[in-house]
Parts: sequence; C-alpha cells; structure tokens
Amino acid sequence: MKLPSLSGDSGGEVLFSDELTEMAFNLGLPINSDRKSLCRELNQISIDNPNKLEQAAIRRQVNRIAADVSIPEEYLKGVDQKGLLCRNRALDKLKGKNPYAYNDRDLAFYRSRDGAVWCYTSDEFPNLLADQVNPITREKLPTKLLTEMKHKQNQTASMGISPRDPANLPLTYREGLRKLHQVDTVNNKKNKRIENSFFKMAEPYGVSKENINKLTRDEAESLLVELSEVSNEKTKRRVELTPLDSSYARMTFIRVGYKILFYDLELVPSFFRSIKMMTSVERPV
Repeated sequence: MKLPSLSGDSGGEVLFSDELTEMAFNLGLPINSDRKSLCRELNQISIDNPNKLEQAAIRRQVNRIAADVSIPEEYLKGVDQKGLLCRNRALDKLKGKNPYAYNDRDLAFYRSRDGAVWCYTSDEFPNLLADQVNPITREKLPTKLLTEMKHKQNQTASMGISPRDPANLPLTYREGLRKLHQVDTVNNKKNKRIENSFFKMAEPYGVSKENINKLTRDEAESLLVELSEVSNEKTKRRVELTPLDSSYARMTFIRVGYKILFYDLELVPSFFRSIKMMTSVERPV
C-alpha cells in the first residue's frame, strides 16, 4: 500500500496532520514524532503481518498491566499472571470486547484492595467519572484512576481526536490496522478530485501541471503566504513546504491553495497569474 509519499516523487496520497494524528493514536504510536518519522512507522506497520502485530500488541498490553499493578514481592515469588488479568474481561468478552486490544491512551486500570484488576476502555470514562464507583462491585474508584481518566480525555481532546463515549467507541488495534490499510484508497480519490478541480480553476490562466512542477518550494510557500494574507480567512495559514519531499510539497500546495481559493474566488486570477509569471521566467540549468 502507499502511505504519505515522503521518499519519492511517485504520486502517493497526502495525509494531513489530523489524519496522521488519528492513525498514530489508534495504533499507539508517539504522536509527537515529526511527520517523516511518523509516516515511516506507519509504512512499516502497513507491510507487517497484521495478525502478528495484533497479537504482539495484546501480549504487550497484558504484560504492561501485570507489571504495573504488581508489587516487587510478587515478582520475587514469581508472578501468577492469570491473577493479574482484568477481572471484568469475561463480561467484556460477552460484549465482544477485549480490553487488551486497545492502545494505552484508550485504556485505564487499577487494582482493588482484594487484589482484583479492573480495566476500562475510554468509552466508559464519562460514566465512570460521573458515578465514581466500580459498576460491578460498587466500591469507590481510587482518585488516581479518576485523575488518569480525566487526563486521558483532555489529552485526546488536545490532539483533535473526537471524545470517546458509548456513541463514539475507540478503535482496537485490529481496527486501527484495517483503517490504515483503507486510508490510501480514500485519500488518493480525494486528492485526485482536489487536483482536478485546482487545474480546472487554473486552466483559463494558462497554468498547467508543468507550471506547478516548476515552482520551487520557497516560491510555492511564498505564494501561499501571500494568498492567505489577502484572503478572508480568519486564521492565517503558515505552511512550511521546504522540509517536505517534492510530491508531498506539491500536493500540499494544491490542497491548501484550492481550499483558500474555493471560498475566495476573487483571488483566483491574481494567484494563477503570479504562478504563470514566476514559471515563465527561464530557469538556470
């Protein structure tokens, strides 16, 4: 499959920050990574065996929770991991849910006084925070767990991810993988539509794909800055194309330019005339 084309000039689709963030979130990747690193990680995941990846992710989650809730003395005696599994996993299984199949941000857990481990996915956070009791034992939930759930809700919101609740369920690792494999088809079609519309808009001014390909990253960046400054947009854009691969920079230029022009049609003539003038000048070989 093709993910963001950051290493070549063949036409892979472009994924923007919201899409990258959501995919990284669903797969438990560090979302603060730079765009190139994130795309490389997603590309690697996309070519690995999905069943093995899912099993590895679940195994990691089982080990992580067991290690987190156990005490050193238990390790000294030899941990019985079965005793450290989520107590409510059987009930979740009846609902077709495996708590270990979710990423760290979509999962919270604690160990009660009787030694039982209780695990909750992020769609359960709103009700748990409202009631503040274990829905099965009715014991009061620890403050640390409530604080962790609230923090994870805030973290999700700050990333621009839709809040999780019973109507907006988090994705399992398998579902995240499936979405990753679907996204290239969706984005390729979307980018193609935008590109066609952009060049249809450019045609009356004699601007073709060849003209856009002649623009340097600095020139393209300058054109977008100027376009944003004179547009009706409330939030002025600052798009950095210089660090990007050429095909990625080209598609970003087209998408951002088209979005501004679509809502500010009177800027169309001057924008494309500027491109025509810039690319008509003979370039040094």
